[in-house]
Amino acid sequence: MEVSGYPHYENVCSNILKFFFDPTAEHGLHDLLLVAFMRMAGVTEIPNIENVRVGSQQATERGNFIDLVVDSESFTIGIENKIFHWLANDLEDYGAHIDRLAVSRPIVIKAVLGLHLIPPTETLKGGFVSYSYEQFWHQVRELLGYYIAAADPKWVSYLLDLITTTENLAGRNMELQKNDQFFIDHHDLLEKMLTERTTFISRLNSKVSALCGLMGESEIAATLSRPPWVYAGSCVVLGFHISPDYSIAYDLYLRPTGWELQLFGRNGKSKHYLLSLIGKPALRERTRDVAIVGGRHIVQTWPINTDLGELKDALCSWMESLSAASNSTVA
Repeated sequence: MEVSGYPHYENVCSNILKFFFDPTAEHGLHDLLLVAFMRMAGVTEIPNIENVRVGSQQATERGNFIDLVVDSESFTIGIENKIFHWLANDLEDYGAHIDRLAVSRPIVIKAVLGLHLIPPTETLKGGFVSYSYEQFWHQVRELLGYYIAAADPKWVSYLLDLITTTENLAGRNMELQKNDQFFIDHHDLLEKMLTERTTFISRLNSKVSALCGLMGESEIAATLSRPPWVYAGSCVVLGFHISPDYSIAYDLYLRPTGWELQLFGRNGKSKHYLLSLIGKPALRERTRDVAIVGGRHIVQTWPINTDLGELKDALCSWMESLSAASNSTVA
């Protein structure tokens, strides 16, 4: 990237970020950058990241252009990307555009993302806040280990190149650490391991697809808002629209460590309603001691080699418990 001169063009850098911010893109890192960006911005409860729309150079009513806008039903993020240019943008116009787009969104982030933080003496208009790439990449590195297994090694390499390039542009010198030298010394072996890992993850994802098909054949699937579907290759989604206001779902993830079933509400109202359901006899005992991570109830786990028929029966049982709790609430 440094040889090509690309980092000197903010729109090119924004286009690269657009690609990595898209959870459905071929990089396989899913929502890594979105979650990292929200954590950097101080979001403590990460929302459900679904139906994400990512656009660059989005026009405002005044004819200005915002570098990057990421939008979904639960959040809106507007980013003004600054590499070398002075900040002379109409942030009030940008902020108003983001506010119009983000009506009813529980999370709204307006960010000026640059090589360096803007000094506190300079007041940013339109509700924008200054963040540095160093802050952003710190969060990405913290989370990368959870995503890298399912990612395409090629795109992981490109992301690391982007990280290194922005760090060098910011004046940070590269100092080899112990882990860095290990990667250099064992580069060929690690490349082979990553290839084998990708094949392994592909086999796991085929089990997810097979289980999704089995769930679609079950009688209780008729109670779902839509047929069972697979998210990001590794998750079976079972969603219930109990009423126009309440949307509850089970997500069954398959990771190298095993299967994990999560129960959650898709919005604020649904989360509060789910707490009332969990208090009903049909769910009370089953969820008494479960862990809650990021607002999601981790209701059950299984070893990676669990029979798919056994998983199907367990999922149907959990779905029946949720339906029973919901029906008792209505009654």
